[in-house]
Amino acid sequence: MKNLLLTVSSFRKSLSNSYFEVAYNKLISNRSSELSQDEKLYLLKTAIVLLNEADFSLERLGYRIILSYCNAFHNYIPLYDVSLSKGYIPISKFIELNLLNGDKFGNHFFNTLLSSYKENFLQNGIYLSEGQQDLIRFANSNEGDFVLIAPTSYGKSDIIVSKAQNNISKRVCIVVPSKSLLAQTKRRLLKRLSNNASNKLITHPDMYLGNEANFIAILTQERLLRLIQKHPDFTLDLLLVDEAHNLLKGDSRAIFISSGLIHY
Repeated sequence: MKNLLLTVSSFRKSLSNSYFEVAYNKLISNRSSELSQDEKLYLLKTAIVLLNEADFSLERLGYRIILSYCNAFHNYIPLYDVSLSKGYIPISKFIELNLLNGDKFGNHFFNTLLSSYKENFLQNGIYLSEGQQDLIRFANSNEGDFVLIAPTSYGKSDIIVSKAQNNISKRVCIVVPSKSLLAQTKRRLLKRLSNNASNKLITHPDMYLGNEANFIAILTQERLLRLIQKHPDFTLDLLLVDEAHNLLKGDSRAIFISSGLIHY
């Protein structure tokens, strides 16, 4: 078996050698049964090095090797270990519950300890990743102005809903870029506010009377602008903007709305 070169520069060069290419192509082209034991070990060792690279593309390649290997051979222990080390708690919990042998897994104290550790990431019936949990803690502890930037499906919209829920005694507005997202956010809020039916939920400018001590408004930027134009004395305690990058795209709609909001 060929030795794996561990220095970064020589390792990157080694990725283009024929040994890696042949083994990797077998793995991803439904020819995994042709892999020798040496090739399997080489791929796993390569993946470990890649997963510790600072380059995101190389790290992603390492994760793909592990994922492809586990799916090909129905052996999910490598993916379980990687997901734990990377803080991908939902993946490790799913593997624990569905893809590992219960007798083999449950009879070891260390594995039981790890299973208990993952319960620290359980919130509202959902297991969070370490990154998601850190993001939620940051949002909950920050009372000033801040911006959350995270990948898709990282739970940013849920954080916004939770932030609104935690401020039900205030005048809160959630700005969303589309009516479909407005409806989705409304459903999430109604589910969260089932025990706070007295709190007013506003989704249209005409629903605002002007004498509300507290409310949660969910509005597109157009509806917010119309509300401001109709009620010049309109004030908020907390403004939450979901998908802010989609609000001002530089088109005529964005120019009109931004002009109105800046004037306000």
